[in-house]
Amino acid sequence: MLIVIWGGIPFSLAMVNSAWGWPIINSIYSLVVGSVLFAIGAIVALWCVTMHLRTGRSTPLAIIDHPMNLLAWGPYKYSRNPMYLAVVINLAGLGLFWGYVLLLVYPFILLLAYHLFVVYIEEPELRKIFGKAYLDYCRKTPRWVWKC
Repeated sequence: MLIVIWGGIPFSLAMVNSAWGWPIINSIYSLVVGSVLFAIGAIVALWCVTMHLRTGRSTPLAIIDHPMNLLAWGPYKYSRNPMYLAVVINLAGLGLFWGYVLLLVYPFILLLAYHLFVVYIEEPELRKIFGKAYLDYCRKTPRWVWKC
């Protein structure tokens, strides 16, 4: 799945952007900001994956592999979904670095898809698994990085 999200879709969007003759952002600023965002996203994603593996889970998706522990430290102290945010930040960085306008829209669409998945599938599953502990965590920690 990650190969599609990080590889297949961005590559396809870049090809469509070129084929349709849409603009390409080509500046040193987009290269620098894109590189920084890409690196931040990659570091946070790897941090989250490492945390999940250290707690005995093979995947961070609660619907695939039920979590044994509620992660509430590290990046999970600031966001209930730091891995999804990391992927979006990483892809926004990739879009800025490559400069394809169509690729800059992709992270926003992906964030919307993640939001719907989290609200309607993942959070209900985590409420069933962890009960009151998860509800307390939700009260203290924003879903993304801001309180909605």
